[in-house]
Amino acid sequence: MLASVMKMMKYCSLWVLVGLLNVPFVAVAGQNTPESEILQLTEELGRAVKAGDDVVLDQLLSDNLVIYNAWGKERDKQGHLDIVRSGKLLVRSYDSAETNVRMYGDVAIVGEIINAEITWDGNVRDQETIRSTRVFAKEEGQWRVVHVQNTLIKGV
Repeated sequence: MLASVMKMMKYCSLWVLVGLLNVPFVAVAGQNTPESEILQLTEELGRAVKAGDDVVLDQLLSDNLVIYNAWGKERDKQGHLDIVRSGKLLVRSYDSAETNVRMYGDVAIVGEIINAEITWDGNVRDQETIRSTRVFAKEEGQWRVVHVQNTLIKGV
């Protein structure tokens, strides 16, 4: 009987450990870790998107950036900055939730849900809910966004 209990405890401990390895990282305020740095850059990116701040976006986005927007369009960095600078895209509200960071050395993957209200080429859109994945990579010692995949979702 005792052997069965011990075997069951060892088995359960293994599953608890596996479960813990799959929990998204949540940075604690004040920590100076790569994860907290990525979270801070993600917040800065969100503020720049909302403000249409092309200078900050230019600093945060890699020259090799590829964006797949929520409507299936592919853009590079210059194409995205051109749209921001033209005023064609206006972001009236921008809130993120469920942000998680996964680190892989000098690469970070950020997943989150974004709720945004935008005006596109003069047309006001209703609130859009988007699942966004961003890939950050270290370039010349600086974290920059190298890839974005946005997917329009409903009912979240």
